Amino acid sequence: MEKTMFAYYNGAYGPTLLIDVLCMNWFILFRDTLKNLLDNVISEIDFLQFENIEISNVGTFKFVKSAKSSYPSIKIKNGVLNFTWFLNCENLYHILGLIDGFDEGETGHQYLMFDEKVLIIELAYNETHRKI
Repeated sequence: MEKTMFAYYNGAYGPTLLIDVLCMNWFILFRDTLKNLLDNVISEIDFLQFENIEISNVGTFKFVKSAKSSYPSIKIKNGVLNFTWFLNCENLYHILGLIDGFDEGETGHQYLMFDEKVLIIELAYNETHRKI
């Protein structure tokens, strides 16, 4: 199984976290975990605990289910990103809508968050593996 890459770097549009997914099984696990958050099966997840990942400059990448959404907690120390996002149901539906189609094998990418001054989160599925 090819590894999913989590890489934090300064990209063309600003600080970027790339989640480069090359394996359908990993993508389905990611999608199903979001659904479990939505359905209150779990209350939080650090995606870096998943198997078959390669990490570059990321300490945590956590989603937490919350009644109210809030701006993510983003801490960068010595070039390492620690990220926690408090998401309500509306936010989770939005993210699931963005990635709809990847589970049918569509190739492409979506921006889960786009704030060029703070952080851009790009989820790429089945695109060419990029060296950061």
